Parts: sequence; structure tokens; C-alpha cells
Amino acid sequence: MWDQRYQSDTYAYGVNPNAYMAAHLGYFKPGSSVLVPADGEGRNGVYLAKQGYLVTTFDGSIEGCRKARQLADREGVSMASHHADFDAFVLSTYDGIVLSFFHTPASVRQAYHRACMAALNPGGIVLVHGFGSQQMTYTSGGPRDPEMLFTLPQLRDDFDGLTVLQEDDYVGSLDEGPYHQGPAHLIGFIGRRS
Repeated sequence: MWDQRYQSDTYAYGVNPNAYMAAHLGYFKPGSSVLVPADGEGRNGVYLAKQGYLVTTFDGSIEGCRKARQLADREGVSMASHHADFDAFVLSTYDGIVLSFFHTPASVRQAYHRACMAALNPGGIVLVHGFGSQQMTYTSGGPRDPEMLFTLPQLRDDFDGLTVLQEDDYVGSLDEGPYHQGPAHLIGFIGRRS
């Protein structure tokens, strides 16, 4: 499904970064190492690399990875980009992890979030931004499985042990390529490892 979505010359979610991530980069130390799982066509990884971060990305779609490399070349930046599913990519350690619209099946969500938390260096930051539990009432994108949508209590529990720096639960307007358009219920969560 993702290879089909990404094989067009059009970028399915645009080439601009996730607005929530871009607005909250002040939480990340300049020049630090940042992992972006499931980065699709590379818009977030490329943006972070342009800001001077040492970026590692991966995605399960070979077409997404191809376009991410094209975008990086076009923007004149380098990042480590890997073709791998989230459950196969071996986590190292990072100063930051950005989980942008990265919705996993409910059965593995907490375990993966805890693995990400464990992969943070001391002082490391995790930023989560995705669709909230009311997104089923909107047509702006996201999983059609309500169990894959986020709530703040759920994310607090998943990342128990981090110092919560910011939490947001809001209705905003998406303008991210053809697949993220219009009003959406959104959740933002930012935490820091001690």
C-alpha cells in the first residue's frame, strides 16, 4: 500500500516538514543526533538535516526511501536513510526521536514507544505528533482503526519515566500534501529523558 502511494512523482504528504515538529525544535540541542522512524518520503528527515541535525531515518516503503534520497539530494543535505520496517530496524542511541504520524497497531504501540524511550541518550527528547482519538469524525487522513489513534493519557503511560515538557490535544488544520488536508484532531507530546 505504501509503495503504491509513494510511487507517484507527487509527494503524498508534501515536502514541507510536520509543522508541530518544526515549531518545537527548540527542545532539541543544535547538531544533535535525531532518529525519524517511518519518515516516508523524507520530508521531516530532510528538514532536520537542513537545520544541522545528524539525522537517521527509516521506512518500510522502498519507494518512500527512494524519494527521501531524491529530496535530500535536491536540498543538498545528507542523512542516513534505511529501508526497514519498524520492527526490524535495530535502534541505536539518539539525542532525539521524532514520531510524526507514526501510528502502529495497538498491540505493539506501547512496546515500541518504550523501546524508543530506552534508545534516548540522557537528556534526549522524544516528540510525538499524530492523530487523536476523535480523528474518525474527520476526513483529513489517518488510520481508520480507532485503536491506532492517540490520547494523551496513553502517551503519558507509554513514555512513563520521561519528564513531560509539553502536551497538546487540539483540532488543527492540516495542509500536508494530498493525503493530509483539512481539520484534524491532533495530539502532541514532548518528553525528556533524565
